[in-house]
Amino acid sequence: MFTSIDQLKQLDQEMTHHLHDELLSFWMKKTINPYFGGFVGRIDGNNQVHYDAPKGLILNARILWSFSAAYRIFGKPEYLEMAKISFNELEERFWDTDHGGVYWMVNADGSINEAKKHSYAQAFAIYGYSEYYRITNDIKALEKAIALFELLNEHAYLAKDKAYYEAFSREWEPLKDVRLSEKDALEFRSTNTHLHILEAYTNLYRVWDNPLLAQRLEELIDVFDHIIFEPDTGFYYSFFDEQWNPKSNLYSFGHDIETSWLLSDAVALVGTPEQVERNKAIVTKVANTIYEQGLSDTGALYNLGSEGNIIDTDHHWWAQVEAMVGFVHAYSMTQDERFITATIRLWDFINTYLLDKEFGEWFFRVNSAGIPYVVEDKVSEWKCPYHTTRACLEIHARYMSIAEKAQKTKTPILQEDKE
Repeated sequence: MFTSIDQLKQLDQEMTHHLHDELLSFWMKKTINPYFGGFVGRIDGNNQVHYDAPKGLILNARILWSFSAAYRIFGKPEYLEMAKISFNELEERFWDTDHGGVYWMVNADGSINEAKKHSYAQAFAIYGYSEYYRITNDIKALEKAIALFELLNEHAYLAKDKAYYEAFSREWEPLKDVRLSEKDALEFRSTNTHLHILEAYTNLYRVWDNPLLAQRLEELIDVFDHIIFEPDTGFYYSFFDEQWNPKSNLYSFGHDIETSWLLSDAVALVGTPEQVERNKAIVTKVANTIYEQGLSDTGALYNLGSEGNIIDTDHHWWAQVEAMVGFVHAYSMTQDERFITATIRLWDFINTYLLDKEFGEWFFRVNSAGIPYVVEDKVSEWKCPYHTTRACLEIHARYMSIAEKAQKTKTPILQEDKE
């Protein structure tokens, strides 16, 4: 009988193989744009490459983070080369030299397609720039990450509410429609934007120990713990008005469990003792709630729920891997074996239904029967290697940490069951 540590070891080996031989190899082979430089903006669900498609900032910033992070862990020279290409894309095509910040989208030739400055996008540029600095010590990358933090602090930060305004024009004038996409609610504040600002600030703090940055991180942690998190249900609210009043009773299972472990990363860096203790309780509550309400009979994560009901039974690619990381993280805190079992089942579902074994990469989503929606893109503004690469790296790091801790304490988890 295999123990949890055996299962995690096997999972780590399989995901590391997938990372190198299937996932990142796809992006290196299929997404370089030979006509316009940089990366292609779109590969459709029929695997047709659209070389002339516009290029989204989110896609390119996430490529920068993914290959930088993979190089930091595994040191493969080809990953560094991909990170350099992405860094140059941000520098040459997305950076607004007149007003500061990064554009939302450019055309294939580098001309401006959509110049708005969404705080979410600025955050992902910080995330990518700071990770690139971690592997290169290129001062230009750190300077750009700091400049973006200062721009958000100047234009987006709302001191009274410890909140961030969502979106601006090119000249940093507030916009009325602040949605990331048409699927989002037209509300004043979103959890999604605040989460990824926290994520970006956490990564920036790893390379820039700045007291104001630490203060902003501590404020965001408290906002998530006391305003965005709903302790009675174990979910996070998604949208709010100007006074932080919740404006939606929908919850996203993938975003909620992603939030739980990203908050732990921030707390580990700057959290007060009170925040550390509170975070442990919240992580456990969220993981239990997702485990009990968010998983289908096949072990896959549903997309959306509301008031105890499943609203959207589809299984999105990114949410499955965020659940895997979240469950392994919860296991590291609780030693609850259910979370390892759930993680293995998620990986089995991914291998069976979400990986495109013929053409590579992942399907965007599948329905409750496991049938993919091939009308959705393989590569797009939102379909990036970030969630999947990060999951492979996080599972690897967390397995190594759990195994090392178990070895030092010689807990029963390392002892094979002889019965």
